[in-house]
Amino acid sequence: MSGDPDQRLKELDYLLPPVPEKAGLYRLVNVVGNRCVVCGHGPFALSRDGTFALMTGRVGDKLTVQQAKAAARHTAICMLASLRAELGSLSRIGRLVRTFGLVNAEPSCAESIPLIIDGFSEVMRDVFGPEFGVGARSAVGAGTLPFNIPVEVEAEFELKPVLTPPGQSVPVTGGMDVSKGSSGGESKHIYERLFGMPSIINCIGSFTSLGGSRMPPEASKAMVEASEHFVDLNRLQRECGKRIAKLCRCPTGYGAFLTTGASAGLAVTVAACIAGTNPDLIHRLPKTSSNDKRIVIMDGGNDRRWAQSIETTGAQICYLGTEEQPMYARLLSSELSSLNRGLHACIVFYDKTLADGKAMSLEAVLKLAKAYGVPVVVDAAAQVPPRSNLWHWTERGVDAVIFSGGKQLSGPQTSGIILAKEELLEAMRLNTSPNECTVCRPMKCSKEDMVGLVTAVEKYMQGSDDEDFAHYRKVLETVTKRLSNVPGISRIRVVERSDGAIQPSCIPRLYIDLNPPGPHFSEAGPLQSKGGFMKDDVDHGSPLTVRPTDPPKSLAHRLANGQPCVAINTTATGVIFNPQLLRLDEAALASQRLAEECQKMVQVGELQPADQSKL
Repeated sequence: MSGDPDQRLKELDYLLPPVPEKAGLYRLVNVVGNRCVVCGHGPFALSRDGTFALMTGRVGDKLTVQQAKAAARHTAICMLASLRAELGSLSRIGRLVRTFGLVNAEPSCAESIPLIIDGFSEVMRDVFGPEFGVGARSAVGAGTLPFNIPVEVEAEFELKPVLTPPGQSVPVTGGMDVSKGSSGGESKHIYERLFGMPSIINCIGSFTSLGGSRMPPEASKAMVEASEHFVDLNRLQRECGKRIAKLCRCPTGYGAFLTTGASAGLAVTVAACIAGTNPDLIHRLPKTSSNDKRIVIMDGGNDRRWAQSIETTGAQICYLGTEEQPMYARLLSSELSSLNRGLHACIVFYDKTLADGKAMSLEAVLKLAKAYGVPVVVDAAAQVPPRSNLWHWTERGVDAVIFSGGKQLSGPQTSGIILAKEELLEAMRLNTSPNECTVCRPMKCSKEDMVGLVTAVEKYMQGSDDEDFAHYRKVLETVTKRLSNVPGISRIRVVERSDGAIQPSCIPRLYIDLNPPGPHFSEAGPLQSKGGFMKDDVDHGSPLTVRPTDPPKSLAHRLANGQPCVAINTTATGVIFNPQLLRLDEAALASQRLAEECQKMVQVGELQPADQSKL
């Protein structure tokens, strides 16, 4: 089992409830120095309608000893929710110091009180481990408890020391000023504490504009440690590349290069293909002449949003085909053998065959490219999972393949990986930072980003696709259960594999169709109902600024502008839950908000009650 308490929650399948409302004038969690004192918590459990409800009853009267022990377990899980909301991560906790448990019990059950509080203690042991999750304890019977709850537990924890770069002070988390967020209440995270900004429940996926992904604590710690030392960046780049190449199972003759993201990876790779190791041309880019090898071939049916990253280098893009008729072999062969022969820098290929099978096959592209000596570069920025994609393209013989480091790999947002043939790698090193007078000099990959990315990839490769997909399905089950009888929703369905517009396409997603007044939406399946994807009505650079022009976008707008803030994408007929980055507790909160907003839209006539037999 993982040593990270947040990961253990996932492995133990503990669903955290929302942070409980306070019943008086006090703090739920009070941090003083390295001490973290948690007020008395009671048990909240998931009810049949998918919401969390307070458990009540007196032991020996309404509840049995085993039911009370289960309540103590729920109390522990509720306390973990408050701790994570306050601290940001349970990995900040060093150990459990003390527990004080109260049990609302009949006198005849006095001897069972320690057994009941064991329910709380067992959860702490399972999450933090037997060495750090077991502390001193008192278990006391009570004549009554507030709201007639069966168990109330308070606890004290010791926090791990905060690592900070030299010369910087340790952030205060319990003081008078910094502890107040934008609403004047308790601080829940650094963005609220410093800027008054809410955090977001991300139901969209690893969008750059939402911060990418969550880094594992090991990667964050490695970055802080890396910031405290100076190092030869050229050598560090090579050493990190060796480690990444091994993790990604690169064949002989391949290596890895670390960049500041997949878009930067495109620029670095294309610059290397144009200039190679020629110092005169390296220093001249992006100024190219008609005699330079500067033409980059792309399938005209592919996504063109990243063309500027390529053109930054001075490249000239030649699009072959259209969205209706993608690039095909005869068209590619004609271009490669045209008067431009010898001027093609590379072919940048987005392997849509993995998603929809319509595009020209990679094997056909490689065969023609090899015949004319033109490198093939695959843009696979968001095509992980599965983990096997990290070696899928190098094993097939592409010259380079580019991945984002800040998406599923969970590295720093400003990181990326290029896996490439060694001769191309050497040209990449010469065409970018830390070398001066290079077109890619601004794309600096810091020592912290390099170390953080290597650590994140090592952590990611310790997991498995089976574990990840099991979690995705639990998230979708949680959402489905909560939304199964909500007015305004006409259909809920899981789509195991999405079309090529949504990456990674292999992650299962929940499509939720709405029931608007007037004519119904068409019965087009999810693969034809792209709606907000790749369209002007959803700004992928700012996905929370959704214009409420129809019921799906009105719902997304409401979710983005309420509390908690929920980011969700739309289709022509509804919205989509992407489980990629959702914790189970976040899924419960997001589905609760969606249910509430749908009910409000029904009340004002934006939606109408649905025929529940279709769900």
